[in-house]
Amino acid sequence: MEESHNVITTSDDVEVYSKEWWIEKIQEWKESGLTVKEWCEQEQVCTYHQFINKRRNLCPEEVQTKEQSVSGWSAIEINTSASIEVECRDVRMTIEKGFDQELLQELLEVIRT
Repeated sequence: MEESHNVITTSDDVEVYSKEWWIEKIQEWKESGLTVKEWCEQEQVCTYHQFINKRRNLCPEEVQTKEQSVSGWSAIEINTSASIEVECRDVRMTIEKGFDQELLQELLEVIRT
């Protein structure tokens, strides 16, 4: 195994990133002002899902899990022509069919803070 600046390369040439590396990348993302998806596409150091999973594991206080965010809420069914309005802290959003669920989750996280 070869180790270089928080990155470990196994004998199978698989790179494993250290906790410190991930924390550094999470901080870089925060300072970028980009969404997680935009940052991952721009930096190309990990996939969106890898980043979300690592952030959830390393910074749980910053990320609400789906279980936490839906407690006290009821599931609703939206017919194909409907839209709904969501209001949170004086911010009102109209949600149309086919909306980006990940983007909505990120927006709500920003509004809550």
